[in-house]
Amino acid sequence: AGDRYSFHFVTFQSAAGTAATAQLIQLSWGDHARGLYLTEEKANLTAPVRSPGRFDVRNSGWSMRGDGVDYALSFDIGGGTGNPSIQLTATSRKPAALHQGTGLASLGPAGDTFYYSRTRLDASGTLEIDGHPQKVTGSAWMDHQWGDISGQQVGWDWMSLQFDDGSELMAALVWDPDGHRPFAGYGTHIAPDGAVRRLAAEDLRLAPTGTWTSPASGVVYPM
Repeated sequence: AGDRYSFHFVTFQSAAGTAATAQLIQLSWGDHARGLYLTEEKANLTAPVRSPGRFDVRNSGWSMRGDGVDYALSFDIGGGTGNPSIQLTATSRKPAALHQGTGLASLGPAGDTFYYSRTRLDASGTLEIDGHPQKVTGSAWMDHQWGDISGQQVGWDWMSLQFDDGSELMAALVWDPDGHRPFAGYGTHIAPDGAVRRLAAEDLRLAPTGTWTSPASGVVYPM
């Protein structure tokens, strides 16, 4: 019907015994026409079941499943006018893009992580708001990053861009929270035909054009 929505749906998982919370799922939802932005998260103390070549994450009615090409997502934010319930399927239209050329990306003193993206997924499904279901279609992006991360605190600015010509760009800057000094920067450009080009730190400049200060915490965020 011409309305626009966006979402960020992510799971953080720790190996058994390394963290109090073995699994955390976070959801962000944007309803652009209504100016509505919602967040919610669910924690699980039980280590997730792992299946080679696939993933199947479920928690209190939320789920994400996939095999690296085809994905299924289901989530809702209950209670309140305008809160969504959604079921989506998504199919990757390009091969996985390995970041830093080999798929091994640096987080500075926090260590190295394996990292790849599926940068162009065709998504479709059903969105229900206030008891009214409607069909939706759109474009999605899937990231998978994992490794042995140390306790060293780092922050990062990260963005993923999908261009109208069929290409995509991922750019990241990893920095020290003490003075925002950069540790590492890298990026990946994916051509419309799926060809991957690595971008080094000197190829990137991420400059915020403004800031937003949280009224709750006082933290200043770049925009």
